[in-house]
Amino acid sequence: MAALGTVLCSCDRKQRFGIAYDESSHEERVAETTAVFAGGSEADGIEPFIDSFFTRMGRASRSEDEIDVFDFISVDAMLETAEDAGAFQGLNMVEKMNFRRGFRQGLAGVDQSIRQMGYDRHRIAKVEKPHENRRIVYVSLYDNELSITTQMRWWLVRTDDGWRAHDYEDLTVGLRTVGLIATLMKAGLGDKADPWIADFIPVVSSMQSIDLSDPEAMVTLRDPMIRLLEHDLPLDIRRFANTILASIRMMEGEVEQARELLEAAEKGGYDSPLADYQIGYMMMNREDWEEALASFEKHISIFGSDFDVLEAVSDCHYRLGHLELAREAALRGLDDNPQSVNCLASLVAASTPEQLGGAALAARFEASGNAAEAYETALDYLVSLDAMDHARVLFAACRGKFEDPELVEYYEETLAGDADATE
Repeated sequence: MAALGTVLCSCDRKQRFGIAYDESSHEERVAETTAVFAGGSEADGIEPFIDSFFTRMGRASRSEDEIDVFDFISVDAMLETAEDAGAFQGLNMVEKMNFRRGFRQGLAGVDQSIRQMGYDRHRIAKVEKPHENRRIVYVSLYDNELSITTQMRWWLVRTDDGWRAHDYEDLTVGLRTVGLIATLMKAGLGDKADPWIADFIPVVSSMQSIDLSDPEAMVTLRDPMIRLLEHDLPLDIRRFANTILASIRMMEGEVEQARELLEAAEKGGYDSPLADYQIGYMMMNREDWEEALASFEKHISIFGSDFDVLEAVSDCHYRLGHLELAREAALRGLDDNPQSVNCLASLVAASTPEQLGGAALAARFEASGNAAEAYETALDYLVSLDAMDHARVLFAACRGKFEDPELVEYYEETLAGDADATE
């Protein structure tokens, strides 16, 4: 969770940026997200420095080299934002100085946050210009490996070293960095910190150190999340913890428990922005394709139709026998992200034999960036669906793409063996 890594920062700058922190309610954030992302449009006339900022950060997030966080974050501007948000209320001068001193040193761990946020491409949906030297950027970040899209809002400021971020918010879970800093500091003031702080810090530390794409690693967060949710939490923290725990329950196959969590959250007034998305996958797990589609449509009405949710929509239509609708959703997903091998797999499943051998489909595979890997994924998906006739047609069209003779032999035997069994 990228927003969690910036709980520490520092400030030596004398001249202030003039930043004002404007907090919005959950309902206002949902309305803003809907207005920006639901139509699926892309911002016009994007200033080159904005596009360059996200391109560079995306490359850094995927690189094995050390990340210089100061290339992307202004400590001084972030501290000014936090101060305006009321993070330092109640601190005396010495406490403020000590906090500022430790701020810059604490940024050493933010490189891991950038890696956790790793993305392959981005789409800027909207840019606001509250001041000549500041921008607010709404952007979708695409992770091809995990087949997910994350909608975020970033606050950028022009510094002496160029444009840097001073705040950012993961709109899919509703956590804003500076708001989190202020909440933690206020909750930790006084003779005794709020009880939930002691159970929240281990969660943050764990999420910074584990591979969030690994289901086994994610499951290690289950008990800490359960303990955290036993406290009287700020709503943003409760939404975040509930969202993560619901995802973990789904990973463990405990679909009903996950559904109960989300229903209780809705009744309790702390429903997650991702609730409809999560419920959609729960319904797919239960093979309730109609209800899954209804949930995904609700999600799309807020976050738009990005490739990850369109893959799920395509698969639901396929299961219902709506092949044209399944094909249409998969193609829309590929228009959004041509490198989505999962959308390609969904597309071949919904295609006719004639379409499987056509030039248009071959061009889609070439656009994926790794045609051989995409064909392999699609073939394996067809085999898992027991769609062997489709798999044989596709294999005949793509066998020349595979350089590994053992892989070719595997598909020859798998598909020929099935053909023999059906004669």
